[in-house]
Amino acid sequence: MLVAYGVAAQLALPVAAAWAALHPRTRTHLSERLALTVPPVQPGALWLHAASLGEGQAAAAVAEGLSARWPDLPLLRTATSDTGRQQVLPVDAVGCLPLDAPWLQRRFLRRVRPRALVLVEGELWPGLLGACRGRVPVAVLGLRVGEGTRRLAARFPGLWKAMLCCVDSWSVRDVDDAAWLASWLDAEVPVIGDLKLEAPSAPATLRFERPMVLAGSTRPGDEAALLAARDQLPDPPLLVLAPRHAERFEAVATLLQNSAVRWTRSSELGQALVPADVDVLLLDNVGQLASLYPLATAAFVGGTFDPTIGGHSAAEANRAGVCVVHGPETHANAASFAQACSFHAATHRGLAPALAAALASPRPVPIRGDAVSLALGQLSPLVAGPVPPEHSLRPLLRPLAPVYRFAASLRARRARGVADIPVISVGNIASGGTGKTQLVRHLLGKLEQRGLRVAVISRGYRRAAKGPWLRDSAWEQGSSAWLGDELAMLSRPGVLAVSCPDRLAGARRAAELGAQICLLDDGFQQRDLAVDLDLVTIDALRPLAGGSLPGGELREPPAALGRADAVWFLHGPPLAGLSSQLASKPSVQAEVRALGWLHCGKRVSLDRGPDGPVAVLAGIARPAAFLRQLRRQGLVPARRLIYRDHPWFSDRDLALFRRTAAQLPLVTTEKDLARLPDDLPCWALRVGLEIQQGGDEFHALLDRFLVERGLAEASA
Repeated sequence: MLVAYGVAAQLALPVAAAWAALHPRTRTHLSERLALTVPPVQPGALWLHAASLGEGQAAAAVAEGLSARWPDLPLLRTATSDTGRQQVLPVDAVGCLPLDAPWLQRRFLRRVRPRALVLVEGELWPGLLGACRGRVPVAVLGLRVGEGTRRLAARFPGLWKAMLCCVDSWSVRDVDDAAWLASWLDAEVPVIGDLKLEAPSAPATLRFERPMVLAGSTRPGDEAALLAARDQLPDPPLLVLAPRHAERFEAVATLLQNSAVRWTRSSELGQALVPADVDVLLLDNVGQLASLYPLATAAFVGGTFDPTIGGHSAAEANRAGVCVVHGPETHANAASFAQACSFHAATHRGLAPALAAALASPRPVPIRGDAVSLALGQLSPLVAGPVPPEHSLRPLLRPLAPVYRFAASLRARRARGVADIPVISVGNIASGGTGKTQLVRHLLGKLEQRGLRVAVISRGYRRAAKGPWLRDSAWEQGSSAWLGDELAMLSRPGVLAVSCPDRLAGARRAAELGAQICLLDDGFQQRDLAVDLDLVTIDALRPLAGGSLPGGELREPPAALGRADAVWFLHGPPLAGLSSQLASKPSVQAEVRALGWLHCGKRVSLDRGPDGPVAVLAGIARPAAFLRQLRRQGLVPARRLIYRDHPWFSDRDLALFRRTAAQLPLVTTEKDLARLPDDLPCWALRVGLEIQQGGDEFHALLDRFLVERGLAEASA
């Protein structure tokens, strides 16, 4: 049945892609829905899929619990709706779930390599489950069995049974759902309760001086009925309208404009007291609704007049201790309404007396639960599971790999020139993001401690096109446009930075300027300059980089490690398959750790950095590690500005950064800081290498090298 569904979904993919490109709810992140781009998250992440805003509240509670128990576990959240994707959650990366075609789902799994998939409150897709079977374990947390699930099981029992076989562990929200699912599984299903009752909420940015009715997740028809009901109350309260979907903001604004009420938008207030003369506030900031429930006198839950919706959850109001007004349709979230202090309106005309009763009623006791602790117990075996193995990133291009390797072998035959000073090269066998620059900085500090005058040499990738072919910091200090961002980051008083495509010419220039030793950044494949000590960095999470170029990202096969004098592994232990290449050479395991902050040109300690929600700016090859470091510091990315490696920021980009920095603390990397204007207020995270194993053996190798090159006296 899954195979038949997969064939049908694959045939329907062109139509589905065209629909996604045209529909306003899906076209904004079309490349993610077609798996052309994937979220920047480290391999081995726990993948939380929460369809939209309501499920996202449950996912936020789970993510917070996971971060507390396993702080080093990478977390990924995907959503189906655009508003769900915009939700602020304590995770490393966010993205849209690809369309449910097997080819797209397998491509996503191949690139992201999640440790496990956790479906929060359900949304079971046959193509997704089929792609995960045998590849990635799947857990369903707090399943809410809706009418759609029951119809699917009744109409396609064979497909439903096949989907059940793809899930490794189950838990449901209430006993009714447990009884229904147990009849299909022939086994008991644990009940954990409502995860939304433990969802975190940010402090409210708005303040109110008068009683307020909060209407959350409103649907078409709800707003007009609420306005009419408010007018019938003897002392009308402030009404806050929060439409379920962002694309309805303008329609609701038009309705308010044509009415007699005094209204405003939350986006126009920012962090402010709502004026006393405002009758209605349109909440047009996604993610702000949950923070306002504790301030509400009463709440209305949308979708409760629509039998096809069956009512959105009342859990947020229950958690805040607020009386709930609702319509007759509550079957989709019956358990949450059963717990609520609720006031029922059979029709829209009954809203006024229900609101009056809720406003006059004493505030109920907030409801809490222990669903998160039960969920973490269910997820513990999955967290301890292995990281999925690497696969080819671009399988269709794998046949071209021998052509690339042959061309690289021809280039390797070029004769190398010899510089007048010793050269230490730091490189890799894979393109991008293996920690080369961090190792260069580590070595730079070690050599400076020994009293050596050091030059750092690079080809100056993505530096300004105009200007001399050979450039160095003796001419212009610290300019990323002049040197390239990596050299500008490493450049400081006493350190010579040389940018030149011809590394031999760069090394000779460094010797002329008085350098005693050269550090060559990204020099393992260069053929201009003879190297005295070859060091290679490898990302242990991507040791084979998805295969050789162009099918993967390997510049050279693993056998090339035989040329290296030492190998540094970041993010984990060495891969067992590389043991033959590493048998007789030092091997170091290290991790990138946060050291502090750079703010307004000054160093700031970690504990004095930004706090709360932040905006993240990253233009590096592997932003996942940077995002992971931010989550370790307790920072939640409310906005992500992710660019390709070594970007050039346009005037429009810089204007966007300034607007963003005026709203949220702007956090970036040291490398990106080198490309930003000095007057842009931002925080740059300073990081360094922390050696875990093999450090003594490597430093002994470095000491022997300096003695052999006659630099031991300076070192002493």
